[in-house]
Parts: sequence; C-alpha cells; structure tokens
Amino acid sequence: MLHKLFLSFAVLGQSICANIKTGRFYFYPQNTKQFFVILRSDSLQREINVVTNDTSYWKINWKSPCVFDLIFLKTTKKLSTEELEFYKSNLISTQILEATKIIIFLKGIE
Repeated sequence: MLHKLFLSFAVLGQSICANIKTGRFYFYPQNTKQFFVILRSDSLQREINVVTNDTSYWKINWKSPCVFDLIFLKTTKKLSTEELEFYKSNLISTQILEATKIIIFLKGIE
C-alpha cells in the first residue's frame, strides 16, 4: 500500500530520511475524507485525526535511516477489545521510498 505524506517544511539534500525523523507532517489517506496531522520526534509519533480529533500514540523504532516500525502505545478513540488487541499485537513497518520538498512516498513493508 502506498501512502502520501505531506510535509509542513522543505526537505532538501542527500540526508532526506534523517530530515523526516522529526517534524510536523500531514497525511491524507487515498479514497477517504480523513486528514491527519502527524507530530514526530525521533522515537515517538502522535497522529491526530483532524476530522474527529482522535489521537493515537506510537513508538518509533528506526531500523535504518529510511525504514521504521510503528508500535502502538495508546489512543483517545474508544476501541473494542478486539481492535485494541489487534493494534497491540501488530506493528506497522514503513519504508520511505522517495521525498521531495512537499511530498513523501511511503511503502508498507510485510
């Protein structure tokens, strides 16, 4: 699955992945009306759904400069027991494929 992540700042140079480790990003999932603001430090990520104001918190494990795992910590959204267990027992592996000044292409990794 390919997602687009819109940056709030210009990213230039060869160390593109290092520049994406921290900052404010905007995420617009394809074919939905959802819109997220992502606030990222080197090891933590907070995702805010602008439509519902639900917020989820993730631990970031950088496997290489352009590959990272997201590990679910908590959310403000009310989840069923099954949904909560699913989030807690899985992680999201992501690879940064390409980045320009305003857009980053990400790929989920199995």
